[in-house]
Amino acid sequence: MNDKVVRQYYIQQIKTQEELTSGAVDTLLDIALSCPFVAGQAVYFARAVLKANDYNFVYDYPDSPESCIEPRESKIVQKAEKLIKIYPNPSSTGVHIESDEEIVRVFIVNSQGDISYHKQTADIRFIKYDNLPDGLYVLKLITKSGKVELHKLIKQEN
Repeated sequence: MNDKVVRQYYIQQIKTQEELTSGAVDTLLDIALSCPFVAGQAVYFARAVLKANDYNFVYDYPDSPESCIEPRESKIVQKAEKLIKIYPNPSSTGVHIESDEEIVRVFIVNSQGDISYHKQTADIRFIKYDNLPDGLYVLKLITKSGKVELHKLIKQEN
């Protein structure tokens, strides 16, 4: 059931390109804080949708179903300010990366949670992804100092 709810919010946002409503954020946060051993893949998908929409929140990583006995709590601290800029977005071929810090690793993750693209090298300034199918992706950028930033990435033909 949770999986269906998360996918509905995800698809609605792709179609409308609008911000998540406060009700959607609350629902996604409840799912994101569920035990992944009980709620399954929806937990990780809800976390990805929230992070792709720039919401910071804290959660723990249980290592067994027994560690999910007590309810988990968190709150969204604030909508995060992006320190790394990507453009153009949407794009059909790739994006430029602008950052004060050196980007050393890049991942592009599709809506099923699979890594569609990975690059690890010094000072990444452009990502070419013209071979990917059209769709919404999560772009994970890692700086030399270890900071991680997630961006919503839209691949579409002109």
